[in-house]
Amino acid sequence: PENQIANGVAGYNQHSIHMSYIGGVDGNNKPIDNRNESQKEAMFNLIMKLHHRYPNAEIKGHRDFPHVQKACPSFDVKQWLKEYEPTVLQAA
Repeated sequence: PENQIANGVAGYNQHSIHMSYIGGVDGNNKPIDNRNESQKEAMFNLIMKLHHRYPNAEIKGHRDFPHVQKACPSFDVKQWLKEYEPTVLQAA
């Protein structure tokens, strides 16, 4: 739930909504963007729904926060949002 504080990024949890997906690594546990189209579309629609609700929020990947030494979500969130074109855009 949006009002529940999650344990995602130290120092940012109280004012963040966290989203995760299954995947992001290959068979050797190396970072890779292996989301399928359904995952991409669901993720995009949820981000847009939340962005409509919180228009001033900054949308970031885990790796984009200060002092995070992780590759997740294994893709550049801001670049993906600029380029992604959903098949079906759900209403906010």
